[in-house]
Amino acid sequence: MTESNKINTGYISRFDIQRQFGFIETENENSYFFFFDKTELIQLKRKGLIDKIHKFCSGDEVEFELGPSKKDANKIEAYNLKFIKNERRQN
Repeated sequence: MTESNKINTGYISRFDIQRQFGFIETENENSYFFFFDKTELIQLKRKGLIDKIHKFCSGDEVEFELGPSKKDANKIEAYNLKFIKNERRQN
Protein backbone atom coordinates (compact mmCIF):
# COMPACT_ATOMS: atom_id res chain seq x y z
CA MET A 1 0.00 0.00 0.00
CA THR A 2 2.31 2.79 1.22
CA GLU A 3 5.78 2.90 2.67
CA SER A 4 5.62 3.53 6.41
CA ASN A 5 7.46 6.60 7.69
CA LYS A 6 8.03 7.90 4.14
CA ILE A 7 7.94 11.70 4.08
CA ASN A 8 5.86 13.14 1.25
CA THR A 9 5.45 16.75 0.15
CA GLY A 10 2.53 18.62 -1.33
CA TYR A 11 0.35 21.72 -1.13
CA ILE A 12 -2.85 22.21 0.81
CA SER A 13 -5.43 22.68 -1.92
CA ARG A 14 -8.42 23.14 0.38
CA PHE A 15 -8.86 23.63 4.12
CA ASP A 16 -12.11 23.97 6.05
CA ILE A 17 -11.25 26.05 9.13
CA GLN A 18 -14.59 25.38 10.87
CA ARG A 19 -14.43 21.59 10.53
CA GLN A 20 -10.61 21.35 10.70
CA PHE A 21 -10.00 19.12 7.68
CA GLY A 22 -8.56 19.57 4.22
CA PHE A 23 -6.87 18.07 1.20
CA ILE A 24 -3.26 17.94 0.06
CA GLU A 25 -2.32 17.77 -3.62
CA THR A 26 1.03 16.26 -4.63
CA GLU A 27 3.13 16.92 -7.73
CA ASN A 28 1.99 13.61 -9.22
CA GLU A 29 -1.62 14.85 -8.87
CA ASN A 30 -2.63 12.59 -5.96
CA SER A 31 -5.01 14.06 -3.41
CA TYR A 32 -5.00 13.11 0.28
CA PHE A 33 -7.47 13.96 3.03
CA PHE A 34 -6.16 15.19 6.39
CA PHE A 35 -7.73 16.11 9.70
CA PHE A 36 -6.10 18.85 11.76
CA ASP A 37 -5.93 17.80 15.42
CA LYS A 38 -5.08 20.99 17.33
CA THR A 39 -5.21 19.13 20.66
CA GLU A 40 -2.35 16.88 19.54
CA LEU A 41 -0.28 19.92 18.50
CA ILE A 42 -0.88 21.65 21.84
CA GLN A 43 0.50 18.57 23.60
CA LEU A 44 3.59 18.54 21.34
CA LYS A 45 4.18 22.25 22.06
CA ARG A 46 3.90 21.70 25.83
CA LYS A 47 6.45 18.88 25.59
CA GLY A 48 8.80 21.21 23.70
CA LEU A 49 8.72 19.10 20.53
CA ILE A 50 7.49 22.01 18.37
CA ASP A 51 8.06 25.77 18.71
CA LYS A 52 4.65 27.02 17.64
CA ILE A 53 1.34 25.85 16.26
CA HIS A 54 0.94 26.73 12.59
CA LYS A 55 -2.49 27.78 11.31
CA PHE A 56 -2.77 25.85 8.05
CA CYS A 57 -4.35 27.43 4.96
CA SER A 58 -4.66 26.82 1.24
CA GLY A 59 -1.33 27.18 -0.54
CA ASP A 60 0.81 25.93 2.34
CA GLU A 61 3.57 23.57 1.25
CA VAL A 62 3.73 20.72 3.74
CA GLU A 63 5.57 17.51 4.55
CA PHE A 64 3.39 14.60 5.64
CA GLU A 65 3.17 10.87 6.13
CA LEU A 66 0.48 8.55 4.82
CA GLY A 67 -1.42 5.89 6.73
CA PRO A 68 -4.77 4.15 7.02
CA SER A 69 -7.74 6.40 7.69
CA LYS A 70 -9.01 6.41 11.27
CA LYS A 71 -12.58 6.08 9.95
CA ASP A 72 -12.07 3.71 7.01
CA ALA A 73 -9.09 1.32 7.02
CA ASN A 74 -9.50 0.86 3.25
CA LYS A 75 -8.61 4.52 2.63
CA ILE A 76 -5.31 6.38 3.03
CA GLU A 77 -5.01 9.81 4.66
CA ALA A 78 -2.24 12.26 5.46
CA TYR A 79 -1.01 12.81 9.00
CA ASN A 80 1.93 14.42 10.86
CA LEU A 81 1.73 17.54 8.70
CA LYS A 82 4.67 19.91 8.98
CA PHE A 83 4.56 23.39 7.46
CA ILE A 84 7.39 24.15 4.99
CA LYS A 85 6.40 27.49 3.42
CA ASN A 86 3.69 29.49 1.71
CA GLU A 87 5.03 31.74 -1.04
CA ARG A 88 1.85 33.84 -1.11
CA ARG A 89 2.31 34.74 2.57
CA GLN A 90 6.00 35.56 2.07
CA ASN A 91 5.32 38.10 -0.69
